[in-house]
Parts: sequence; structure tokens; C-alpha cells
Amino acid sequence: MHRYLQFIVSIIFLAGFTACKTSNIGQSASACRWMQHSAEYDALATSVYYSAISHLPQAVEDSFWTAAPHHQKMDFYKLPPAVILDVDATVLDNSAYFARKIEENSNVDTGDWHHWVKQTEARPVPGGPEFTRIASRLGVTVFYVTNRDVSVEEATRKNLAELGFPLDRNKDVILSKNEKEGWTADKSARRDYIAHDYRIVMIVGDDLGDFISTEGMGLKEQKKMIREKATDWGRKWFMLPNPVYGPWNQGRDQLEEKRREEGRPVAPVAGPEIIAE
Repeated sequence: MHRYLQFIVSIIFLAGFTACKTSNIGQSASACRWMQHSAEYDALATSVYYSAISHLPQAVEDSFWTAAPHHQKMDFYKLPPAVILDVDATVLDNSAYFARKIEENSNVDTGDWHHWVKQTEARPVPGGPEFTRIASRLGVTVFYVTNRDVSVEEATRKNLAELGFPLDRNKDVILSKNEKEGWTADKSARRDYIAHDYRIVMIVGDDLGDFISTEGMGLKEQKKMIREKATDWGRKWFMLPNPVYGPWNQGRDQLEEKRREEGRPVAPVAGPEIIAE
């Protein structure tokens, strides 16, 4: 648990000093370079996945082990095990796309993003292939719950298959946004869908929304939830580092613009406004 806390602290430190918004090219480039080229990123990602691997046998054997108690039915202990993984920055490294946008000094565009996805050039996040293959060998069904649109699901499937990620041939294990009615960016409905037939033993992601619904939840509430779920992190829930993008950076551009209009200096660090407590 101590090692995993060190890992969380590392993420917070990095998130506080890097971001990937095209309005701040220097910091954006730094974040993407760190993900693409640093040994430290590879070490962190590998550590997260191998920590998950170490808990897999117990998670499979203990029929009352679940990572999603609020989604499970009363008789979930009778169900076969499954793991849920996000896709981007969790199993597929999409930093090359953002690096290109930085190089072009252009904004992220849905059409352009879909074009990049269809090229199936994303590389695996370190440790991801090993974790999913071991889970599959232990009889665990691997689900990929992604906020990529359903229109690029086949390209996502092709990319995952080419990299050796396990894909069940008898069922759709890639659950994309807009694939079914009610499958919005909030992943709760898709977790419910999986929990109907499976015991969810682990969840892996790079965003808090990969684990719980964060709609209407402020930063203080999110941090409170982190503390309340302390015993799940590193055992049932596994968070990967992503200093490139995420809800933590929402509102930063508006804040910078407001400061410029008021003639105030723009904050030299990325992320939410610094608050002296």
C-alpha cells in the first residue's frame, strides 16, 4: 500500500506541473515528451499493472471480491469474473496524436481524432498487454470501456488485436460511447451492463470517471471519495498517470483568458488555480 501511495503522490506532482492544452505549447510538449520518452513513465505504468497482476489470483478465487459493489446484483458471487479497462492512456498510448497537435499548434478536433484512431498506430501502455493476457489465462473476461465513439470501434478493435490484447470472439468486449442508448460519456451505464452478468474484480483507468460517476462532483468531493476508497486503490482500482489531459484541467483556458483581460499575470503552472490555504 505504501508503494502505491508513493505512486499517487508522483501523479499529483506531475499533474500539477504539466498539461497538454495547445494554448500552452511549452507545458504541453513537456507532458507529451514525458509520456513518450521517459523511463519514469514506463516504470510507473508497469508498476501499476504488475501490482494488479499480484492481486489477480486472490480476486478470482474470492467469490465475494468485487471492485464495483454499487453496480453488482445480490448474487454477484455466483457470476464469472471480469476486469474493466479504459482504452486511451490506459491500454493504448495516444500521446502521439497530442504530440502532433502540439507540433502543428492546432486544437484537438473530433474529425481529426477519428482519422488518427482509424490509422491504428497507438502503441500499448507498458504492462497493459501482460496484465490482460494473464487475466484472460485465469479465466477473467477483459472488457474495454472507452469514450471513443462507436463509429471508431472497429478501428479500436483492430489496434488492440494487432498489439495482442485479448478479445473475446463470442461477445463484444469493447463498449464504446453511444453504442447503446444511454451510453454517454458517463460510464456508469456500461458498468451496470457488465455487472449484470459478471463479477467485476478490477477496474483500471487514467481518470476518476473510469471508476465512478463524477457528474456534478466538485474537486473537494472527488478528493473525499479518494480517501473513503483508500483500501480499494492498489487492490481493486488501479490509476495510471496521465498529465496530458483530463477533467482536472477544465477551466484552465478560461482562467488564463480572464487574467489577461484583467491585466493580471498568467499562472506559470498548469491545472486548476493555485489556492493558498
